[in-house]
Amino acid sequence: PIVALGSVALKALTGKQPISAWRGSFLRAERLPNRPPLVATYHPATVLYGEDLNRWYILNDFNRAVRSARYEPPTYDFPSNLTFSDCIEHLNWLRNRRELFSCDIEVASRQVSMISYGWSEKNAISIPYGVGGWTVEQELELWRATAALLEAPGIPKLFHNAGFDVQFLLQIHHIDVAPPIEDTMVLYAVMYPEFRKSL
Repeated sequence: PIVALGSVALKALTGKQPISAWRGSFLRAERLPNRPPLVATYHPATVLYGEDLNRWYILNDFNRAVRSARYEPPTYDFPSNLTFSDCIEHLNWLRNRRELFSCDIEVASRQVSMISYGWSEKNAISIPYGVGGWTVEQELELWRATAALLEAPGIPKLFHNAGFDVQFLLQIHHIDVAPPIEDTMVLYAVMYPEFRKSL
């Protein structure tokens, strides 16, 4: 793959910017014939100008580019258009499985509109709430199954920004997420205290 060094190269090859939003991403060089794969990173000169942490980003991005040259895309199982029965089955299965799962909420109009659950790097589902076309009775049953899963003690739950998700579920939907709770944002901050943090 091509490695685009800095914002000028990124914009010239893809039309995208800023570099801070796209560095490390696998992209396509939209402005070249055959749209070859591309990884963007900060220009190495930024390190010379005092952005010392960019050295680690640049090294990581080059390593990603090397790995992507040997990359075979995995086969994912992310079913879409789940039926109501599928949603209930998955929620009950996750609760009965009693193993780590990841959970992420999406919010629209101060309500949860979607909750995604993942139980491996290749398996996940997203369940719509309020916008799924469910009947009132089905929506109520979905929320009960969701609460039963998230309030089950002893099942490890992995969130990204748990501080927001867990509080929102409690304050708006009265779901008291039971521990253990892990948070990828906190884990990242512990592992890399010198790096910038953001969603």
